[in-house]
Amino acid sequence: MTASLADPPSTRSVAASPEAGVATLASVASFPATPEEGECACADDHARPSVAEVIRARAARVIAIKPVRAALSFLAIALVPYLHPRLASLRLLTFGGPGAQPAAIADGPTGIVPEYGELTLAEARNDEPPILDDHDGHGDDAPMVVAAAASAQAKQPVVLSDLAKAVGANHRVVEDPSGGAMRAFHASLELTERGAPKAITRVAHYGDSLLVSDFMSSTLRRRFQQRFGDAGHGFVLMAKPWAWYFHQDVSHWSSDGWKVHRIVNPRIGDELYGYGGATFRALEGGVKAGFGTAKPVPGDPKSEKEAFGRRVSRFEVHYLEQPDGGSFDLLLDGKKVQTVSTRAKPGEPKRLAIARVPAEDGEHALEVRAHGGSEARFFGVTLERDVPGVVWDALGVNGGRARILDVNDAGHWAESLRARAPALVILQYGTNESEDTGYPEAQYEATLETVLRRVRSAVPESSCLVVGAMDRAGYGVGGLETRPIIPKLVAMQRKVAFKVGCAFWDAYLAMGGSGSMGRWSRATPKLGGGDLTHPTSTGATLLGDLLYAALLEGYAERR
Repeated sequence: MTASLADPPSTRSVAASPEAGVATLASVASFPATPEEGECACADDHARPSVAEVIRARAARVIAIKPVRAALSFLAIALVPYLHPRLASLRLLTFGGPGAQPAAIADGPTGIVPEYGELTLAEARNDEPPILDDHDGHGDDAPMVVAAAASAQAKQPVVLSDLAKAVGANHRVVEDPSGGAMRAFHASLELTERGAPKAITRVAHYGDSLLVSDFMSSTLRRRFQQRFGDAGHGFVLMAKPWAWYFHQDVSHWSSDGWKVHRIVNPRIGDELYGYGGATFRALEGGVKAGFGTAKPVPGDPKSEKEAFGRRVSRFEVHYLEQPDGGSFDLLLDGKKVQTVSTRAKPGEPKRLAIARVPAEDGEHALEVRAHGGSEARFFGVTLERDVPGVVWDALGVNGGRARILDVNDAGHWAESLRARAPALVILQYGTNESEDTGYPEAQYEATLETVLRRVRSAVPESSCLVVGAMDRAGYGVGGLETRPIIPKLVAMQRKVAFKVGCAFWDAYLAMGGSGSMGRWSRATPKLGGGDLTHPTSTGATLLGDLLYAALLEGYAERR
């Protein structure tokens, strides 16, 4: 019988697994039932009390003593984290040997049971980024990793900052045993570097909550644009589908009234979610959203000095053509420039459509305003420039897993990918998979392979890169230790990536390998969050710098 992927045998119960003998992504356990209290044997108020009643009465008198009551209250609070695996990091003790993680009940993959419906969104603005724990102000203007030069003739060693060294971070190369997985990306970067007309290198970076807030991806966007040129911010979802959704270096706002459907629920019957995994419906007139170049923060010298996201020369609105589709207006800098109908031609199926709004290169704002009367359905808007440079699309989904990408209709997602023509597609997952209880190991590999092959089929001319799972920590006998599931997930991700011809970058080893999240969470400034899972803003910057150094070194050694 194959052992569980997550925990040592001493912490598992085979009887609780969904299928005996099948390796799963998390441990399972059976818990003893709580003994029932004895029933009162009294026939009436004057009957002789039972032994159970006497015991309960005496226990009540003991509990009434304040020190005892305080001790029991503390014990009750201390036991709360043992009620659910997601509270494991709060447990005072864990059992089962060094590194053992609390067992989880095998109830099938979590977070991906289909739920169909809609969410009505409130008004939102892209004004302030969410806070990821203790961000000490270490900005993107201070790289934490000095990457190798992009020219093979002038290659320099990769240099890590003292903080990166202190937590054991490592420079890890992009692994590509095929020798050709990154060729398209390198060729595109070379044209961009030469300054060929409109030589834009686009990157589609798919991932989970880390990218929802654009922290790691914004570092990569800025680094590449500093080195190769700024061709625009890239893709932004139509409205704010999650509270944490935020993009750096761009203006974005949306009115109330938008209805959203997402690949992570609530879903929509036709399963058409566009490029970014979410679709937005406007049913009434006046539902609108705005997109524009970044604006300096008043009184912030650093913000006023930065030039990221300050120019755009082309907006593209991704929407759905469908039977009985409604119309919308496009306003550039407050002036209406187009009215677009989303109604499909008779007999034509639903399909992705794109409305383009050119502008003189500079600061601009675009407003998308629905007419109402009939449904108008959207996916997002891109901001680009007609100059050589890099565009980095951050495509994060809260609670995202690689296999959830398979929810998106295959033909529709392929069409959406081709419309963006990325030189590189990155898939970065693993955090949420490490929480999936009872998910068979073989099935994880199979579904990851399916998603990667869909990417390869949709854009065969693009490079493909899998970024492995980051470290996660839990409390073991030795203190904060790596969850055993993480290196196993990383090994599977590497195996599948190579099988389908993709490259692989090991984020786990780049962070420092075993115990790294524990070190990151104790660093000053903190690099790891209090949940022992997500990096802080500073930690996300370091991750971005580490991947940037790896990608740039691969480019320097391409010949």
